[in-house]
Amino acid sequence: MCRINFLIKRIYTDIKRLQGYFFRYVSRPQELPKIRPINARAESLVSKPYYRHLVGRNHCLIPASGFYEWECIEVKKKQPYYIHRADGLPMAFVGLWDTWKPKNKEELAITTCTIITTEANERIATLHNRMPVILEPENWKTWFEADPLNLSKMLVPADNGILDMYPVSTKVNNAHYQGSNCIERVE
Repeated sequence: MCRINFLIKRIYTDIKRLQGYFFRYVSRPQELPKIRPINARAESLVSKPYYRHLVGRNHCLIPASGFYEWECIEVKKKQPYYIHRADGLPMAFVGLWDTWKPKNKEELAITTCTIITTEANERIATLHNRMPVILEPENWKTWFEADPLNLSKMLVPADNGILDMYPVSTKVNNAHYQGSNCIERVE
């Protein structure tokens, strides 16, 4: 348990340290890399040149209380669902991070990350065919030390029963809406 607490504190400290790097005004957005994916498919990490150089060294965990997926109800109508751990604990998405260095040496580097996704488990598959890779605390240290050739054993869907989901307001469809009621259940 001490090791897990250490990792949680370390993740929290790293997030606080890197917080300014994730969301910052960039004076020359045309210099940013053109491809900036938020998700990376577990099945192609080692084969895609975009991620290959990160797989062996830049592993991270992205803490989250939950995530959203949408169910198609009609042609242009979707119902959002909030997906979270059934036990109420935070979850850790598996990810890769990298630092982009601008051509202008006076500007600060920007550290970003991508969430690794895998095929959906049985429960999530009712909404979407993919889901983030979610690691249990006992596997966090293993992820940080993982051999790139043996990743497939770790990059699997969460077991059925670990996650719960319920419908939430369509307000979450608006990226500008920041209300705390985004995760409240609706009927």
